[in-house]
Amino acid sequence: MTASPLPVGGRIRVDNVSHAFTTAGGEAPTVALENVSLEIGVGEFVALVGPSGCGKTTLLNAIAGLLKPLSGEVSINGDIVRAPSRHTGYIFARDALMPWRTARENAEIGLELRGVGRAQRRERATATLESVGLAKYAHAYPRQLSQGMRQRVALARTLATDPDTMLLDEPFAALDAQTRIRVQAEFARVLEGSGKTVVLVTHDLAEAVLLADRVVVLAPSPGRIVCEVTVDLPRPRDVETLRFDPRYQQLHEELWLALKEAGHDHD
Repeated sequence: MTASPLPVGGRIRVDNVSHAFTTAGGEAPTVALENVSLEIGVGEFVALVGPSGCGKTTLLNAIAGLLKPLSGEVSINGDIVRAPSRHTGYIFARDALMPWRTARENAEIGLELRGVGRAQRRERATATLESVGLAKYAHAYPRQLSQGMRQRVALARTLATDPDTMLLDEPFAALDAQTRIRVQAEFARVLEGSGKTVVLVTHDLAEAVLLADRVVVLAPSPGRIVCEVTVDLPRPRDVETLRFDPRYQQLHEELWLALKEAGHDHD
């Protein structure tokens, strides 16, 4: 009998994390997070939603090791996060591609920084571009690509390093509505069954329901978790048609009401 493949994602634990930012003029610090605790299982896709200022990106950056919280700790697979890890990939809202490099050369950057040989990184970058539907644009420069294509190159760049955990800070926010749906669908298709742990920060409730296994709602002043909603929609998901499903609409309304009851506006 063939053994089942081992999970590849990271198990994330956020334990009583608090963080504050100092302000100019000697004013009281702005509390971004207060006593936030959260567990994310191996291979789970969790979306963090909430209004601006609720600490979503601060929490993501703490998980990434980009900031050290004032109190509490974050661990991945039992190891306390103290700095960025090669096992964790981060995708930003903007693609941040290097304009003088082709799509394939941009997709190779992470591997190049790790000292991977030219032939191997070229092969890996080509494969990841193909996985996001951009094989024929491998030699195109960013200026020759649409915004949606550039964001898919950024996704390929992260996938090429094969991270266990992927952190995404509103990666589709700059896209127009139609392109956003297409790129979301591509993203969902690529990650389906990959076993990777994914944490997505978004203002878009529809995006959270369409992509995630669980949605965590945060509220500001101070940043804290107010509720969690399990998304029980079957996988694989067709994000282009799922938004017409009655269960999707119920979940969207449940999250909308959660934000409303917390006393905050929503997108």
